[in-house]
Amino acid sequence: MTQCQVTCNLIVVVFVIFARKLLRIRQNLASSPTLIKGSLKINPTMNDKQITRVAAYGLLLREEKMLLCRLSQRVGVNPGSWTLPGGGLDFGEDPEDAVVREFQEETGLIVKVNGLVAVNSLCDSIAGWSPMHSIRIIYNVQYLSGELHYEIDGSTDLCAWHTFDQIQELPLVELAKQGIKHKFI
Repeated sequence: MTQCQVTCNLIVVVFVIFARKLLRIRQNLASSPTLIKGSLKINPTMNDKQITRVAAYGLLLREEKMLLCRLSQRVGVNPGSWTLPGGGLDFGEDPEDAVVREFQEETGLIVKVNGLVAVNSLCDSIAGWSPMHSIRIIYNVQYLSGELHYEIDGSTDLCAWHTFDQIQELPLVELAKQGIKHKFI
C-alpha cells in the first residue's frame, strides 16, 4: 500500500469516527436543548451551514529552528498568532500534494513530505461564522530548495524561523502547539 493510500484510508477512518459521533450528538439533541461537545456548541434550532475542512500542514526544522507563519488580519480569527505552514485541500487534491503546494505559496520554499506525524480534529463555533469541523493532517517535511518569503494578501503575512525558547514567547494557535509538541517535546 502506498503512502497516499494509507493517508486516504486514515482520512476515511477519521471521518467515519466523527460522523458516528455527530450522529450520536444529533440523537441526543431530541432530549437536550443544547449540547456542548468540545468547543462546539450545537443548538437544535441552528440554521447555520456546517462546514468540514480538510487541511495539510508541514513541520520543518533547520538548525534547531522551526518555521512558523503568522496569521494575517485577513483571516479574521486569531490574527497575529503563529501557525504551521499549510492550508486547505483543493477538491480532489492529495493531502501530500496540498502541503507541498501550500508550503510554497506561504513560504516560498519547496519541500517534500517525509512522513505523517498526526491527524488532528477540531470542532469550533465562532460568533458570526458557520460551525466548522477541521481535520488537520500534519506531516514532517524536508527542505529541497527556495528562499524564504511571505504571502502578499494571503492568510499569513510573515514566515520566520524560531528556536524553541523563542516559540515559548509567541502567541500560538492550537495547531502550532501540536506541531511543536511533536517536534521539540
